[in-house]
Amino acid sequence: RERDEAREERDKIKDELSRLEDETGKERDRMKNEITQLNASLASARGVPSPLTSMAARSAQLRRQELLGSPLKRHINEVMSSSALKDNNGRAGFRG
Repeated sequence: RERDEAREERDKIKDELSRLEDETGKERDRMKNEITQLNASLASARGVPSPLTSMAARSAQLRRQELLGSPLKRHINEVMSSSALKDNNGRAGFRG
């Protein structure tokens, strides 16, 4: 009987250890993914293309090139350079 209780206790401890190892592994994987994303963001901020950002950056660049010279682009530039968006010292910014 004592041996059975000891065996049950050992099995409970093994199960708990297994559960904790699973949780730790999931947390480790989540942190690795977060680090990978942060490294990609840092590389992007430094101007180094990363596999995660280069395609998005390229499509954004193409969209900007398409807008150059378009009526929308000229309108945006006019609005942004208008006096309504500048403070008393000529800096861009909303008055208010």
